[in-house]
Amino acid sequence: GMTQDMSHNPSTAILSSAALGANGYVGDSSTAVLLAYNISFQQNTLLLRFADVIDPSSLIVGGIVIQNGVRSTAVGGRSYRLTTSSTVSPPGKTMLVHLSDADLLG
Repeated sequence: GMTQDMSHNPSTAILSSAALGANGYVGDSSTAVLLAYNISFQQNTLLLRFADVIDPSSLIVGGIVIQNGVRSTAVGGRSYRLTTSSTVSPPGKTMLVHLSDADLLG
């Protein structure tokens, strides 16, 4: 159909003669909340779990910073911003980032 539900809820087709116009539109105004993550250097992946359905085109992988502590400015603290990794995940609460060789080598 003309619309796609980000949670993959089914829709039912109706005849065009029975169609109704929309009364309004309310955009999604909630902020994404990261619930958990898991990084696998064996599989070259970063798994992100969110509280709500995420549109993968809105995930800016280059905005992800991996660091070895709460503050990268602490003594011995280090951080790295992903540069060439990507995701091909479908819309959902889980996003799988494929870590590029360049990002793995840092």
